[in-house]
Amino acid sequence: MSYLSPEENDPTGQGFEDWDPKALVSALRKSFSLTTPKDMSLAHQGVEMAAGMIPGVGTAMSLRDLKRATEDADPIAAGLAATGLIPLGRAAGAAKKVFGSKGSARWAEKEVAADSAERMLSPHATEYVHPDEVWRRTGMAREGVNPRANKNLVFEIPDQESRVLRPRPKSDWQNDGLGDFSFQGNLVDILRHPEMYSHYPLLKGTTVKANAGPGSRYGGLFDEFAKQGHPEITASGKTWEELHSVLLHEANHAIQAIEGLDRGANPGSISDHLRKNVTFRDMLQNPISPADFGKALRAESLDRYGRNIGENWSNAAEVRFNNPKTWNEAMHPYSDMPRHPSTQLTDLEVYQPWRP
Repeated sequence: MSYLSPEENDPTGQGFEDWDPKALVSALRKSFSLTTPKDMSLAHQGVEMAAGMIPGVGTAMSLRDLKRATEDADPIAAGLAATGLIPLGRAAGAAKKVFGSKGSARWAEKEVAADSAERMLSPHATEYVHPDEVWRRTGMAREGVNPRANKNLVFEIPDQESRVLRPRPKSDWQNDGLGDFSFQGNLVDILRHPEMYSHYPLLKGTTVKANAGPGSRYGGLFDEFAKQGHPEITASGKTWEELHSVLLHEANHAIQAIEGLDRGANPGSISDHLRKNVTFRDMLQNPISPADFGKALRAESLDRYGRNIGENWSNAAEVRFNNPKTWNEAMHPYSDMPRHPSTQLTDLEVYQPWRP
C-alpha cells in the first residue's frame, strides 16, 4: 500500500498536528497490547506505521501480531505475521542495479505508472496485457509470479551515476601499506548513489565494513540485525570495480529488507536448516548412504538458493548492467533471470522440509 496524506486518512480535515495527546497514549497502549484492538484510530495507525520502521521493533510487532492471530483463530493473519519473523538471508554476489517498491520516499512520482500497471496486471482486467508490455509501458513489474510470492510492484533504480568513494585524506579508509585497504563507516561515505538515496534516505546510515585489494576475497553479505537491530553490509573485492559491484548488490538486499520483499538466501544456511530437519532427512536419506546424503543435500541447497526470488532479481540486475550492448531498459527483468519466474521460491519455501 502507499501511504495516504493526513487529509485522506482523517475525514475531519484536522490532520496529524491536532491529535489529542490522550489519543496518542491510547494508541501506544493498543500497539503494545497482545489483544487485537477493536478499532484503528488515526493515532493508532500512525503509531503502527512509525514503530514498524524501527529496526528490531518491527520484529517484536510481528511476534505481537502472531500472538493476536493465534488467539483470534485467524490462520491467514498468523501466516502473514510469521513472515515478519523470518531472519534475513545472507547473499553474496554481484549486482549493479537496485530495485525499489512502494516504500520508496519518491513513490508518489511513480503512482500514475503504478496505477496503470495494477490495472493491466489485475486478474479482472478486461484485456490481457503481457508483463513484458506492462514493463515497457510503465517500468513496473510484479516481484514474482509464484502464487505465494509477494505481489508488490517494483521498479528499476538506475545506478549509472553511482561510484565508490576511494581513499582520500581524512576519509574512513585505512591502508595496510601492502596495497589493501579497509573501511568501516556509513554507506553514504563509501558509495555515492544520489538516485538510490533519494528514494531510500535511511540507507545512508547503514554500517559498512569493506575491504579492497589483492588480498581481499570477492563477496559480501547484508545482515539486517547485525548490532542491536542495526543493519550492516560487509563487502570486499580484489579491485575497486568488484567492490563497487558487491556494494550495489548488498544495497539491493537492504532495499528488499525495507520493502519486505524476498531478501535472498545463502546455500550454507539452507543446508544447515535442512540437515536438522528430520522430515527432510528421512525423505532424502532413504535409501542413500550418508556420503551420498551430503552430496544430495549440497545439491538441493544450491538449487533452492538459485531459485530464490530475491537472488533472481539480483542476478537479473547484474546481467542487465554488465551487458550494456545488449541490455534494453524496456526489456522485462524476468528475461534476465537465470531461473524462470514460475520456478522461483520465496524465502519461506527455500527452508521447507519437502521438495518445492
